[in-house]
Amino acid sequence: MLNEETDIITEIKSNTKLTKNEQIKKYKDYLLNDCNYRLPDIFLELVARDKLDYKYTQEELNKMREQFNIKKEEIEDQNKLADIKEEQEKNHKMLIKEI
Repeated sequence: MLNEETDIITEIKSNTKLTKNEQIKKYKDYLLNDCNYRLPDIFLELVARDKLDYKYTQEELNKMREQFNIKKEEIEDQNKLADIKEEQEKNHKMLIKEI
């Protein structure tokens, strides 16, 4: 297995026609299909980047942080709206009971 892994890494890295992202995808596909690693995509990408020695650039990390913060704000807004709706329904039920 280790020899096969070394071979696939060498093959991917020596293929100069592939971009960095294509090389990462090819190794992720190898992990998923040939090695049968059933992990979330982000984990496969981390392993692929590590094995191919393609660490995240500061720009990529900043973009990931920005996307995370945007998603976090969206979720917080959805939670606030759900809380407001729940409170309105509770108040509505209380008003109906009072009538």
